[in-house]
Amino acid sequence: MSRRSGQTGWLEVKEKQGRKAYYARFRTDQSDQDGRTKRSVFIGFVDEMTRSQAEFKKLQLVSEAGVNEPDYLFKLTDLFSSRVTQFEQTYLPRRKGSTACTIRYFIRKYLLPKWGQTPVASITAEAVNEWIGELTNLAPSSVRHAVKVLQLIIGSRFEKKSIHYPSCIEEESETACYSQEQVERILGAAEGKYEILFATAAGTGMRAGELYGLQVEDIDFSRNVIHVRRSAWEGELQSPKTRNSRRAISITKSLADMLKDHLDGRTTGLVFPCRAYNGKQRPLRNSNVLKWGLHPILRKLKIPMAGMHAFRHYRVTALMESNVPIETIKAWIGHGSEAMIRRYSHLRPDCFEKHLAAVPDVLAGIAPKSPLEKRERAA
Repeated sequence: MSRRSGQTGWLEVKEKQGRKAYYARFRTDQSDQDGRTKRSVFIGFVDEMTRSQAEFKKLQLVSEAGVNEPDYLFKLTDLFSSRVTQFEQTYLPRRKGSTACTIRYFIRKYLLPKWGQTPVASITAEAVNEWIGELTNLAPSSVRHAVKVLQLIIGSRFEKKSIHYPSCIEEESETACYSQEQVERILGAAEGKYEILFATAAGTGMRAGELYGLQVEDIDFSRNVIHVRRSAWEGELQSPKTRNSRRAISITKSLADMLKDHLDGRTTGLVFPCRAYNGKQRPLRNSNVLKWGLHPILRKLKIPMAGMHAFRHYRVTALMESNVPIETIKAWIGHGSEAMIRRYSHLRPDCFEKHLAAVPDVLAGIAPKSPLEKRERAA
C-alpha cells in the first residue's frame, strides 16, 4: 500500500432533523484494500455556528482521525481482534473468574462482531457513539460496561464527555428485598443445610459467594463473630470481592447455636459444602442453590422470585430500621460507601409512620374552617 498524501477534508451542508447542518468529509484508508473510503461526520447546525467555526472543527476531526500521521498506514494493520487475543492472554488471567467470565461475554457478544476487523486507530469516540446508537436492546448500564471493556482492550480512554451514553428513560424495577415476614416463612419451609444457609444470609447480610466460601475456622464461637476471608464462584474459592469485604460480623447467639448444631462437632472444612467428589469438598454453586433450595420454596410460598442477594438487602434494611449506626452497618456489610448502603435499604411504610409520629404536627391545634367561613374569607 503506497503512502497517502495529506488532506484537510471539505465541508458539506445537508439536512438533519429538518435543519441545515455542517458535515466534515474526508477520506480514510482501509487495512484490506488500496482504495479510500469517504467519511461523513456531523459537526453542528448552520444556525448555531459560523462557517469559519465549522472549518476549524473539521480540521480538528481530520487531525484526530490521524489520517495525515506518518505511521497511519502501519496503524491500519493493528486490528482489534489482535488486541483481543493479547488482552485474553495477559489481562484476563489476572482477573477473578467471575470478572473474566463477564468480560469474555461482552467481547464475544458485542465487541468482536462490531470491531473485530477494525483497525484500533479507527475506533474513535465518534465511531463509538454511532455504535452506541445501534445498541438499542441494551440497558444503559450494560452499554457503559461494554465501552469500558472496549477501552481496556485498546489500552486508552476516550476524552471526558466525548462518549454520549443513553439516558435511562424506562422506570427501573426495585431491587428484590425480602420482608421480615417473608424471611420467617422461608426459614420455616427450608430444611437441612438450606435452613442454616438462609438463616446465616439473613442474619449477616453476607454475599452468596462469601457464604459458599465460609469455612469452620472463620467462625469464632467464643465471641459469636464470623470472619469473611474468602469467596467462592462456580465451585472455586477466590479472594473476597473488594478490600472492604474482608471483615468481622457480629452474630446473635441464636444464629451461633444454629451453626454449631449444623457443624455437629466439625472443626475444619467448608461450613456449607457441596457433595464431595473424589473425597474433596467443593463450595456450593449459586445456580444449584437457587434451583434446588430457594426457588422451590418461593414458588411454594407464592413469594415473588428473587435470589440470595435479597437476604442481603433485607439485612441492611433491618439494621437501618433498628437505627444501627451507619458506620457499623458499613463494617458488617462490607461496603465503604454510605451512599451504597442507603441504596441497599428498603425502608417500609410502617417505619416511616413511626418516624412521622415523633414529628410535631403543626396543624393539630387548628380547627378546620366551615364552608361559610371560607366564603367570607374569599369575599
